[in-house]
Amino acid sequence: MTARGNFFAVDRRAWAALCGLGSMNAAVAYLVLARGTLSDMRTTAWSVKTIETHTGVPRHLAQAAIRRLVAEGLVRQTRGGTKPLYYLVAAHDLPGPTPARITATEAELVRIIEDAGRSTFVPKTAKMDSDWPVTTPYELACGLVRKGHLTNDGRQFFGLALAPQPMSEEPDWIWLPASIVTGAADERPPVELLRQAQDQTALRLFVDLYHAQSLPRASGVHWRTVRLNYTKEAIGTYGAHTVWGFSRARSEAWPNCPLVKPFLDQSSEQPAQRFFDALAFLIRLGLVAYTPHLIEADTDEAAVLFPVGGAMAVREERALGDAAHTAGLAMITDWQEKLADGSYEHLFPLLPHQGNAVMVGLLRLRYQADTAANAEWGERRSQWAEEARKFEELAEKAQSSQRFATSTQYPI
Repeated sequence: MTARGNFFAVDRRAWAALCGLGSMNAAVAYLVLARGTLSDMRTTAWSVKTIETHTGVPRHLAQAAIRRLVAEGLVRQTRGGTKPLYYLVAAHDLPGPTPARITATEAELVRIIEDAGRSTFVPKTAKMDSDWPVTTPYELACGLVRKGHLTNDGRQFFGLALAPQPMSEEPDWIWLPASIVTGAADERPPVELLRQAQDQTALRLFVDLYHAQSLPRASGVHWRTVRLNYTKEAIGTYGAHTVWGFSRARSEAWPNCPLVKPFLDQSSEQPAQRFFDALAFLIRLGLVAYTPHLIEADTDEAAVLFPVGGAMAVREERALGDAAHTAGLAMITDWQEKLADGSYEHLFPLLPHQGNAVMVGLLRLRYQADTAANAEWGERRSQWAEEARKFEELAEKAQSSQRFATSTQYPI
């Protein structure tokens, strides 16, 4: 955890433009410069030496990275000499992307889609005497997507790329803990780890996850963005409670959400594979994890019902999940317990009005910026402790009256 106020920010749109350069060292250097900014989130005296110290980028490469940032218009040098000063350019002042030049054959394909006036199906192969300018029009269209002239609308449909709209002057901040650059305790900073891995996709996703995560609203990344699914099965009843068993299933992502969309490859049979590969790498590094939660229902408008624990959970969340699981074991008969042993990762007793609840693993980052919003979320710890106490009382009551437990699956 960071000390209060020990965080910094980068504009999501500037970060996206930076990642489009395809330079790991430039991305790392930008994050270090941003970490050293003053209260305006733009002016920084951090430079080559700081980049080398905190990320391990050799001095000559750090110098080249800063020169690249300046050349691309992402950073301005406002003071030279041995103590330079830099200014991180606002996203709305960045130079817009210029579509790459195209050949006469590519221009002909663009004209066909433009004349259609709508998203157009492009076949993978075509005859020589067809209206298509080449025998492999789909491959040509994919190249035009990469050059910024067409959009891949899925299922082999392509449309014209729209001209970029004027960008709002209002920043779209990604709030980041200082520890991802400067480290926490004796741990190696995450930015340095990802630089050594030379995985720019994982670095971009790591930073983007901080924009997607909201602890006060969703206890992590919202479940309609990316999540780990759990199966749900009724095991038994005790009084008004039904004991449900939950087991982890597969991960799922929403392709049109801002977090996932930049990583999609619509020309692939598995468009989201790049996203999931980068996410799996971040999970292996211990920088993010799925944290199980019960939510009221699988809808956009539902709220978190109970935290269940997990690697990134705080003590009170883990205690609540443990107490609920213990209560679930106490509320089923001995022979049901033997049947359930090892079959379910979590047991949870719920009341009838909570019957639509589902368990999902919410992505949560290991390092947290100690912002006011996150402090508000932390104030719920006493509430979780109280919920854990209630489940402990329920477990004690159930243990003394097992004859009232019944099965919803197996006849006695």
